[in-house]
Amino acid sequence: MVDLPEINDPRSREIAIMDALIDIDPHFIVTIDNVGLIPSQYLTLKPELKIISWFFDSPKQFIFDNITQINSRYYHFCWDRAYKEMVHDMGVDRFFYMPFGTNPEIYKQIDCEKKYDVSFVGTWSKNRQKVLTELADKGIQIDLFGNDKWSPFEHPNIKFHGFADNRNECPLIYN
Repeated sequence: MVDLPEINDPRSREIAIMDALIDIDPHFIVTIDNVGLIPSQYLTLKPELKIISWFFDSPKQFIFDNITQINSRYYHFCWDRAYKEMVHDMGVDRFFYMPFGTNPEIYKQIDCEKKYDVSFVGTWSKNRQKVLTELADKGIQIDLFGNDKWSPFEHPNIKFHGFADNRNECPLIYN
């Protein structure tokens, strides 16, 4: 495993990935949202090496133009079947539906005080900010939970609460 967020310089990231690929000589590679996937690097490795990407977000922002270079070894898993045609049009042959799992012992109906009319929990993205802004511009009050990339974003109808713990706070927010 290469801890990419800890490496700030893009070139150093590429070197760390390639070093790991050479040192480990893996049978397959798993990546989330294509993070760390650099097709030109994978082409230098053994041809039977399989690459598995599981998408938690819209794959459109993460699939790059030269993905077809590795198409023969690339497997795309996504939480939403609706992306299948788009991903195929971008040059990916193998698309598999793999929805999110959940723990029903944690994510269940809880008798608690209602605090939020509309809430959003998630990491920042340009598209998400656009959608939340459109809703807020229509007068909808939104309570927002997410990573620090949201903190510079300001709107009078959006209140940013910061990060929400997935096991403790999120079930209460969802309820």
